[in-house]
Amino acid sequence: MTYIDVLIPFFAGLLMLVFPQLFVKKTSSEGELAEKRAKFRILGSVLVGVALLYLLLKLARPHL
Repeated sequence: MTYIDVLIPFFAGLLMLVFPQLFVKKTSSEGELAEKRAKFRILGSVLVGVALLYLLLKLARPHL
């Protein structure tokens, strides 16, 4: 496991947290758009959490 394995989910999750509108098409009503953006924010926070878990594993066992 390298540090790039940590950076990929971190930046993807950060992008989903900060700019969820990039992943949602504007063909739905405003309520549906807000619901979809909320789902992307949740997914983004999960990805950031996974990246932090990877980082902790990498720092705990540097030979992996």
